[in-house]
Amino acid sequence: MRYFILAQQYNEDLLLPIFLRHYQQYVSEDDIKIIDHGSSPSMKASGYDRIYVPRTQGFSEHNRLHGMRHIAASLLFYYDFGLIVDLDELVNLDRIQELELTSNQVYYVTGFETFYRQTEQGRRLRGFYNPNMCKPSVFKQLPNWTIGFHQCEYPVVHFKLPMAHIRFLDPSMATQRLNQRFDIFHTMNDDERRGGIATHWQRGTQDLKNFIDYCELTNFNVQTLNNQELINLHKMHINDPGKFEFHYRYRPIEYDLTDLFPTLA
Repeated sequence: MRYFILAQQYNEDLLLPIFLRHYQQYVSEDDIKIIDHGSSPSMKASGYDRIYVPRTQGFSEHNRLHGMRHIAASLLFYYDFGLIVDLDELVNLDRIQELELTSNQVYYVTGFETFYRQTEQGRRLRGFYNPNMCKPSVFKQLPNWTIGFHQCEYPVVHFKLPMAHIRFLDPSMATQRLNQRFDIFHTMNDDERRGGIATHWQRGTQDLKNFIDYCELTNFNVQTLNNQELINLHKMHINDPGKFEFHYRYRPIEYDLTDLFPTLA
């Protein structure tokens, strides 16, 4: 089965190489579709299929949602299924062919907030499970996503695909991206800004500090993420996703993700 990967970016010169290096393990450059919303000319990099749209008005989450949804709908005429992600969302697709897309039209990825931990074995990629980042990202039938692509009308189906959310993986990079988002927030659609959409960009600096402080704690139970643990997370998510709320909404187990995301090692 052939699938496409769809994302949107604006001047993501820091994340784009990381994103491409990861997904080029799984698909050809032609199958990576990136909507470029008015980036500077220097961002016309190779390694993906670029769909350029001009930045003629303030940023709108509603426009992003509907624009990406229409493009995804068109691509489904030529592909078996698709994957829609942000540039800081890296999904492990080793088991993508195991998905039962004939009986389930949409699959949710399993989200982990990632960071590096120095250990006796060297630097390891670790992650905290975050139920907010379990998103309906894989689809054979087009879902009606909510803003941010976090939810849709389809039920949560077994988590087989771990996703590394790398927004805070490199604190220096995260700070630079946050500064850019502050600028975008102040130029975005007035109604959306007043309505509270994307307010998490405003509190991003505090979120980054909270996450770094949380990672510096040492009382976590460390586990290797395997298929059985993914099944357990799925069952607990179905029963009560809120039970994982612990300080910064992460389950207090530190998962080792190093082998699942070799391009981040």
